Amino acid sequence: MATVLQRHAPQTPFVARRHLFQTGTLRFFDVHFVEASTLIQGGELKLSGEGDGIVLLALPRTELEREELEGQQGTVAPALERLGAGRPVVLVVPETSVRLSQLVHELAAAQLVRTSTPELQSDPVARTELAERIQELDRHVASEVGRAFDPRRSEWFVAGERLELSSWRAVSSVLSALCDAHFSGAPPIRNELLNRRALSTSAARARRNLIEAMILRREVAQLGFEGHPPEVSMYRSLLEQHGFHRRRGDTWRFGPPRRALRPLWTAVQEYLRDAETCRRPLIELYDRLRRPPFGIKDGPLPVIVVAALLARDSRVAVYERGSFVPAWTPSHAERLIRSPDGFEVRQCRIGGQRREVVNHLAEMLFPSNTRRPSLLGVVRGLVQFVAKLTPYARRTLRISDRARDIREALVRAREPAQLVFDELPAACRCPPLGSGPTNARSRIDDFVAALGAGLREVRDAYPALLARSAAALANHLSLPGDLAELAVELRSRASLVEDAAVEPRLRSFVVRASDGALGPDDMLASLLTQLADKPPPEWSDADEDQFEVRLAYVARSFRGAESLLVDPNGPADGQPLLRLSVARRGRPEQERVFPLRAAEASRIAALRDRILDTVRRPRAEAAACDSEQALAALALAAESLLDGADVSQPERGGQ
Repeated sequence: MATVLQRHAPQTPFVARRHLFQTGTLRFFDVHFVEASTLIQGGELKLSGEGDGIVLLALPRTELEREELEGQQGTVAPALERLGAGRPVVLVVPETSVRLSQLVHELAAAQLVRTSTPELQSDPVARTELAERIQELDRHVASEVGRAFDPRRSEWFVAGERLELSSWRAVSSVLSALCDAHFSGAPPIRNELLNRRALSTSAARARRNLIEAMILRREVAQLGFEGHPPEVSMYRSLLEQHGFHRRRGDTWRFGPPRRALRPLWTAVQEYLRDAETCRRPLIELYDRLRRPPFGIKDGPLPVIVVAALLARDSRVAVYERGSFVPAWTPSHAERLIRSPDGFEVRQCRIGGQRREVVNHLAEMLFPSNTRRPSLLGVVRGLVQFVAKLTPYARRTLRISDRARDIREALVRAREPAQLVFDELPAACRCPPLGSGPTNARSRIDDFVAALGAGLREVRDAYPALLARSAAALANHLSLPGDLAELAVELRSRASLVEDAAVEPRLRSFVVRASDGALGPDDMLASLLTQLADKPPPEWSDADEDQFEVRLAYVARSFRGAESLLVDPNGPADGQPLLRLSVARRGRPEQERVFPLRAAEASRIAALRDRILDTVRRPRAEAAACDSEQALAALALAAESLLDGADVSQPERGGQ
């Protein structure tokens, strides 16, 4: 009978109206029909629904069965308590259900006829009459259910105790009282947009904006909101009203809430204490807050959880899919809303020797910070250091082994304590810290110094790449070593050869080099991007090798283009150039174009005078020679110098 009634006369959930008005939380009781015999015999009940409580409408088939059910409340009540799993359960027993039973059997018989009589397919009149009869029975059944379970004609039990009810208003009052008692730890949240089981699209968007502001603007009053968007009302009704977010000292921060949320806050702290020895799934906290005595709805639940984690962010490590989350971002919060089962947390407490290690690391990483350092604060600083590196610095092998090991330990960081006290000391070639009987100050100092040196080497890997690349440019094109001077001279020389640069790669190089809008650093980055086909921050070690090969080719083409400009009829403007060419049998001709820089003119003139003094000495001296001998000697010397210039390469850093 219960199955037929559940299908043909489903009951609207009962709402705890007064509780809704006082707390802002809509709580309802799912209503289920149940056979009295099942309750008497202790049979298993399989009920569906997501209500905050359960109302069971018992269906005794006889007067004796009704009396037996009422008389066995001592054994039935504990079973119903287990069924509720913390939720309130109300049992309703009608004075009589004889008429209802007759109607249900007649309705079931009519349904059986409709589904098992093939002859009805060819008899539309009979089909119509049967359908009308079923509709009439449905109406009678619904009416009889209302009459049979009316509070004036039925007995209502809670936890085995009989209730004296005379109206549906009294029923609503009892349901509200039950919600007050079972959800005593739930805070009042008077916001219809947020305090719901399922949010509308616009409300979900407002909640997302609220959580994003909680993460990005937590130190700003009212999270930086202006005007009256829906997220502002959410903020005020939950975070501001209950003191989750308020001024603490000189800044706004998340912290312990006011009295109305203290039971909930205590439950959060108990959960975090359980997470000190190992990671705990965050979904466990969700489940704990969903159940009595809290019964938090899914709408405000992520806001409360994020606020609690932000209030304890110096102690609580968060993991997503097994990976440590160094800092909350809006994307993390978005994934938390969609699938909280992918997150874990662990509370990190330190003391004694480990506190000393953390203090020294914090002094190195945050020298201007006056707040008490935490293990997670240090680890977040280290992991964010790696995250801010260029891709080149994160993967180059042209640094020391120690620096590489430090970088890899930070990239693979999974457990904050293990990283700081075991993995990083091992990468620095130091013994583990914080676990032995003593940690001498010298051991800690050695570790901090080695870690600092390794971090600086990793940080400087990209600037070192730029310095090597600039030196290679200077070497191949006979440019000054200073980057600013290099840029000025290269721009001047490139402007002169622009018309003669026909080959595509050379022309692209010349166009970038002659761009007057680029400063020295931007010019260098532009040239390196052109020569390696990708921006230097994205380079690998192989890209640096390819850059040097292409630079040698472009430099030869550039000097060749310059050689075309060195003739008596060439332009007189720009920096003076000299072309030197040496050729002899059995060897390829070598040619080089040199700029005559004003800053080097006096030194070059002095060297010229010394050479001329040597070749113009009187013939009586042993070193004297005629003009042809002097030119031959100069040619051989030039050939030797050109050979050396062609094969020389800039040194690599870290090799």
